[in-house]
Amino acid sequence: MSLSIIIPVFNEEECVLSCLSEVQSVFRNEDYEIILVNDGSTDRTEQLILDEIRKNSSIKYVRHECNKGYGPALRTGFCAAGKSYISFIDADLQYQPEELLSMYKKAVRSGQDFVIGIPQKKYYGFLRAAISRSFNLYLSLLFGLKMKDVNSLKVMKTELLRNINFRYEPVGLESVMGFHLQNCIINERPIEVSRRMFGKSKISHKVILRNLVDSVRIRMDIDSLLKKKKITYRIDT
Repeated sequence: MSLSIIIPVFNEEECVLSCLSEVQSVFRNEDYEIILVNDGSTDRTEQLILDEIRKNSSIKYVRHECNKGYGPALRTGFCAAGKSYISFIDADLQYQPEELLSMYKKAVRSGQDFVIGIPQKKYYGFLRAAISRSFNLYLSLLFGLKMKDVNSLKVMKTELLRNINFRYEPVGLESVMGFHLQNCIINERPIEVSRRMFGKSKISHKVILRNLVDSVRIRMDIDSLLKKKKITYRIDT
């Protein structure tokens, strides 16, 4: 078994090298690849990445000419992935590579298709925590999901992820629902989350609105979420 680790970056000059170093150190004994997706950075992020990949052949690099957003960056990474499992982690390392490794080993050991981390604590301010709780409640009403955080760290089997027709911004939601519709068990694992050490959140009113609207679109287009067959989705009552 092997793992593709996608790291989307946008103006991450403060932390991209630290992130790469941590991931490479933690996964040094594993069969893995890193896929860096530069989503139109305008700072020194690209030069730092280019200097680093000259030293390490396990890093793939893809760039967008302009900033397209988190969802499109992940979709680009999915297309470049070549290992048997896929995950993605943010460059600010709020989700620790050690937790990702533990989730990956659990998936391989137990033959699991999908593992999602359930944060035991998030270091959000009051407003961000309220937004997060409200969004998860919104999704639970819209889809009947019994999950605490669809945007958390994930390890997913690549061949099943390829069946998902990713089209919208909430890639985490599309991932969860895509595996659910393939009758996969959504395995949860408690994880620890660190405080943000670098940069600041990229969330904005525009991003929030886009996620709310796209979630409705995903629900309305649920029959076309999988590429290979038409499915019928019902909310359990």
